[in-house]
Amino acid sequence: MQPSTIRTFFACEISSENLTKIDKLLADLRARLPQQVKWVDTNNMHLTVQFLGEFRKTDVAGVEKQLNQALSVMHPFSLNIQKLGAFPSPARPKVVWLGIEQQPALFRLVEIVTQTTKMLGYPPEVRPFSAHITLGRVKPYASSTDLANLRNEIQSRQDVVIGSQMIASLHFIKSELTPAGPRYHELFNLPFSA
Repeated sequence: MQPSTIRTFFACEISSENLTKIDKLLADLRARLPQQVKWVDTNNMHLTVQFLGEFRKTDVAGVEKQLNQALSVMHPFSLNIQKLGAFPSPARPKVVWLGIEQQPALFRLVEIVTQTTKMLGYPPEVRPFSAHITLGRVKPYASSTDLANLRNEIQSRQDVVIGSQMIASLHFIKSELTPAGPRYHELFNLPFSA
């Protein structure tokens, strides 16, 4: 019997030019920190707008229709990918990320998406939205020496600048967890008005 829900999130794509730059940064970080972090494949990188988790298949068509209408006010916008950091903090890194500049249009997009999904019964996340691209997750068995090395790398590269990025559409993604890592399948995408 097919499950009635799928694991999903809304995201914006990263340009191939910026992914190439991120890949170069990751190659250097992998060489310097070979044991400490499970790095994300650049093919799976994106800017998450809202993670929904389990989403009812019967709601896919409805959310597409409602968001298509709600996003009629959105126009393509530019943002900058910059700064290397970690959650919850560089002093206690669990997730390594690239930051996104504070951009009002991005926060407007997040607001539209979360209000629309809330109307369908999907509550917004409790944590405030933090625009970032996940680069990797720190392995739970990393030693204190490993963590110190990671902190040093983050601090030495905290002012890294990847570049500007046009955001022109919203993508609804199905995520399948596999032993080899997550596999993503686009369910629909909604271009912004020109």
